[in-house]
Amino acid sequence: MTIQTTASPLATTATQADTRAVLLNQVSWGAIFAGAVTALVTQVIVNLVGVGVGLASVGTTAADNPSASTVSMGAGIWFVASGIVASLAGGLIAGRLSGKPLPGAAALHGLVSWAVTTLVVLYLLTSPRVSRPTRPRRRSTTTRSSTSRPSLPPSRRLRPRP
Repeated sequence: MTIQTTASPLATTATQADTRAVLLNQVSWGAIFAGAVTALVTQVIVNLVGVGVGLASVGTTAADNPSASTVSMGAGIWFVASGIVASLAGGLIAGRLSGKPLPGAAALHGLVSWAVTTLVVLYLLTSPRVSRPTRPRRRSTTTRSSTSRPSLPPSRRLRPRP
């Protein structure tokens, strides 16, 4: 005698969806931060290469130099391209380090790594303490406060008239 059970197709789909939801909800923050750090370091290195190429294109004589608009446009394009390359590198590292078997989960780790990197770059570009450090104030030598005046002996001090 054999007992035949028919499994509902909805039950297997629901089980697969639950398994997938559990796997997607396990976020590896270490992988995300490693991807963000990789992206930031990659962007710094690629931008330094761009600075070197840009400085090499400027000659010592005025006749050999490109115009300022050409240099600034090239620098802007290089900055955007280096950001894209750095984001790809950071996303790849975050996806590989996540250890998730589903390709969608690795892609989501890369996307969150890109978002963290973008927030850090925007903070660094807009923060007044990072982008434009303030100079310390110098003490003015022309104005003296009451505590910095030399004290006179009591016989030489002005006394109010009665």
